[in-house]
Amino acid sequence: MIFGVYESSAGLYYDSLTTVLGCDSVEIQELIINTVDVSTTTSSNEITAVSSGPGISYQWIDCADDSEIVGETDQIYLATSDGNYAVVIDDNSCVDTSACVLIQGIGIDQGINDLEIKIYPNPSSGVFNIKVDAGLIENVVIYNTAGVEVEKVYNITQSSYNIDLSEYEDGVYLLKIITSSNQVITRLIIKK
Repeated sequence: MIFGVYESSAGLYYDSLTTVLGCDSVEIQELIINTVDVSTTTSSNEITAVSSGPGISYQWIDCADDSEIVGETDQIYLATSDGNYAVVIDDNSCVDTSACVLIQGIGIDQGINDLEIKIYPNPSSGVFNIKVDAGLIENVVIYNTAGVEVEKVYNITQSSYNIDLSEYEDGVYLLKIITSSNQVITRLIIKK
């Protein structure tokens, strides 16, 4: 509030004041509005917050109900199902939310042949071998069918990797494989 009026535009605001003795003065207040860049870019099912730098935090949300997506606090969000998604960005002085981005047509096994990825055995009692013929595996993330992350392994940098999910119940899980050049989502079936 500046001089009793709510202002929403940055600028200089002036007010003339007169004392009881008839003296007058001019008071100047400058309004500075800090903003955070909430723009995003989208490629396939990956949404990236453009804003980056030290001290910036991200929280991805599902626009259907404005709920936080648990564990999704990176600059990049890889949608595992169709929907509308946005990111809340906090740069320690401002907090703002991006526009919702519609992601459609997410298909299981999209791109798996392009990367020459082999997963075996599948179904398995819980131990899976992942082999990439083109590139290195960087990260592996496992989701249950509700989309909840149950396992995450970062900084693998190998062309093959074994993951042990035998502690999890029988059922279908989604495996997100991130390589040095791409990422894919496919099904894993645990059957003991």
